Amino acid sequence: MKHNKALLLIAAGLFSVSLSAQELSGEFIGEIYTADGTIGASTATSVTVNFTYDTSIPLTGSAATGFTYNGNLIRVTYEFRDAMGNPVNFGLPAPYQLPPLATPVNLTGSFETDNQTYSYNTLAYSLNSENYMAYFNIQDNVRPTIFSQLTAFPRFQEILNEPDAYESLLIIDNGAGFNESWVYVGVHTLRYFIQDADGDGVADTLDACPASVLDPNAMFGVIDSGVPNYVDANGCSIMDRYAVCAAEEAEAPTSPWGWFQPIYSGPTYCENQVSYNLVDDGVIDYTEARMLRNALNLSHQ
Repeated sequence: MKHNKALLLIAAGLFSVSLSAQELSGEFIGEIYTADGTIGASTATSVTVNFTYDTSIPLTGSAATGFTYNGNLIRVTYEFRDAMGNPVNFGLPAPYQLPPLATPVNLTGSFETDNQTYSYNTLAYSLNSENYMAYFNIQDNVRPTIFSQLTAFPRFQEILNEPDAYESLLIIDNGAGFNESWVYVGVHTLRYFIQDADGDGVADTLDACPASVLDPNAMFGVIDSGVPNYVDANGCSIMDRYAVCAAEEAEAPTSPWGWFQPIYSGPTYCENQVSYNLVDDGVIDYTEARMLRNALNLSHQ
């Protein structure tokens, strides 16, 4: 039970979760059917739209009736290319996001989970008397539904290289010198990006240690054990497990001896158990466990 308590302490405090854990990011890619305005007058033939939602802002509605939102879409980036795959630059914000001094105009959107066929998303604001808009919708086409998750924060169904699986309308405005453009797109790819705040290869949503210690080897002070600092399937490195012991020791009750305490400079019981637990979990072998224990003991001499 103490170990569980220490793990909770780490998750809540010592290893603080990045704000990105509240974000859901992805992209969709498609070929342009038709377009008008500035983009319509260009050589652009395809577009990639990157989007990020803040999932911590509550939605209104339910899966049965559909959801609406206000302020959840926080970033949008458009990347246009011509028929040869070369970038076509319109000087658009990269990304569109609400600047500190801007006046919000429309930050609303919807996930129509009741019929599972439509979503619209708007990030529009004014700044220095100029209007800016990043709008996109996603609707069914060859695929009859667009959602893979209807509850909590809805998610679009991911697709890869399926021509015209979805359709999308983009409405883009970029202030003076840019003619508002309506761009109709056949979407062939939609995917989400894995959020991995600590870079350990385990998605934040599955990561029990969201701010892992990722030194190349397991280190005890200046003592290098020579054992790679492996990360397990739960996103916890070997050194994360020893950090649990440090947190547990910090939580230990004050000694009844007061200021006069027996001196013990060796590893704690928790630290001694880490190598055995790692072997049991299949993270290391017996030789590596011995190397960890030897380095741990040396660090206490």
